[in-house]
Amino acid sequence: MLEAPPQLLLDQLESLLTQVKERHGVRVSLARFISVLAQYPCISRCLHELTPNGDGEPVDVFYLERHDFLVRLLVNKLMIRLRKEGIKAEIRSELKTKSGTGDVDIIPENPSNFRIRIEVKGGQGVGIDQNLRYVAENSVLILCLAGRGEALLVNRNKIRELLSDYLENLIDRAKLLLDGADEKSPGPWCAGCPLECPHARKKSSHKPDLEEEFLAQTKNWLKAINKTVELAVKILKEAEKTSRRKMKMRQESSDVAGENS
Repeated sequence: MLEAPPQLLLDQLESLLTQVKERHGVRVSLARFISVLAQYPCISRCLHELTPNGDGEPVDVFYLERHDFLVRLLVNKLMIRLRKEGIKAEIRSELKTKSGTGDVDIIPENPSNFRIRIEVKGGQGVGIDQNLRYVAENSVLILCLAGRGEALLVNRNKIRELLSDYLENLIDRAKLLLDGADEKSPGPWCAGCPLECPHARKKSSHKPDLEEEFLAQTKNWLKAINKTVELAVKILKEAEKTSRRKMKMRQESSDVAGENS
């Protein structure tokens, strides 16, 4: 059985979101819709998180400031490097697309339909759910793992089976919302749940260890950003080279057809 293209599955989820909006008065983006369906196996919690229900979780200023700093540093280095390499490309931050708002998107002049999305992670995590959303829509996804000092290219072909199953499962869960399903599934996701439910419990608070998460990890930040820049430049050059080769082949084919006519 052939797997449906990820973009087609995203379109199906978008269509289901439209129906859920009409049924339940939901006002969320497709990215938020996918995130909630993936994060909470409990359908009742999903519906609560998707409907207007007051203030969300407070933002941790430390993590936000660290993330903003890393994104700015990456953008600055990318702009300078691409200019030195003579690569014409637009670099955008906070670009909103179906799969969510990207940290950094690189849109080259050639090929114009090619896009690299870069996701910056300041800590040790990689954000698997978010990455699956992004790789479903973008040509290339690079993870700048600043806390680890690494950069990782996420190849869609290598995770195609997981990606398809993941999106198809979310489609089935979205249909449960439309069917009015009200199952409760207790688990770790019950922490911080505001619903009146015997499984709901308070969420434990976390205070960052500034010595470990700031001072100790700063040595990894530049390593990760430099590796990310190198990886992005390499991919852009390969994409442009492939585009020029295809253009040349089309031109040669057109010339041959003209001579035979």
